[in-house]
Amino acid sequence: MISEVLTTLSDSLSVFLKQNLQSGEELVCVYPFTGNSSRLSQESVYLTLVHVEKENTGGSGSIRRQVTDHHFQAMASPWLLNLYLLISVVLSEKQYEVSLHLLSGIASFFAGSPCDHAALYPSYYIGRAD
Repeated sequence: MISEVLTTLSDSLSVFLKQNLQSGEELVCVYPFTGNSSRLSQESVYLTLVHVEKENTGGSGSIRRQVTDHHFQAMASPWLLNLYLLISVVLSEKQYEVSLHLLSGIASFFAGSPCDHAALYPSYYIGRAD
């Protein structure tokens, strides 16, 4: 599931950057952090998952819901995860202005209003409950 989230985030960010920066190429990719920098030679924006943390503020107890007037059903509480991402812009030369422009676009993507993911990726949402 985390892989699907990262791929969807990468695709959404790539679409956003293409629309707002008038770039015709795919810029964003998910990069598994292996410590090998040989693959970082391409000009891209890399999303790297660096940490996963379970959210504990909601407690770990079960949730009860009323089924009938006198009966309750116990349900497991949902898992909430915090995903920590490293976002890096890698360019072949010292292009500070271009990299700052890309980072500014990435910041506006995360700070902006939520987009309609179902419209962007209809094949992913077919048959899934809202």
